[in-house]
Amino acid sequence: MLCVVDLKASGVGILLISSDLTEIFQLSDVIAVMYGGEIVGVFKPEEISYEDIGLYMTGVSKMPRDEVLRRWELY
Repeated sequence: MLCVVDLKASGVGILLISSDLTEIFQLSDVIAVMYGGEIVGVFKPEEISYEDIGLYMTGVSKMPRDEVLRRWELY
């Protein structure tokens, strides 16, 4: 049986939904943060800290909508 890490290594696209930041940072190529049913930030794991991602998760920070769309298409 394949695990998520094996699937990722084989090139399979995976949608991981989790509140465990360690898991997210270890397994994700791209992190999309949602708040209030809206994607409020899109990042590569190396672009953001645990603390800053928490600000997006709680609605304190929000990326401009055009930047979210640009990054979503870029990554």
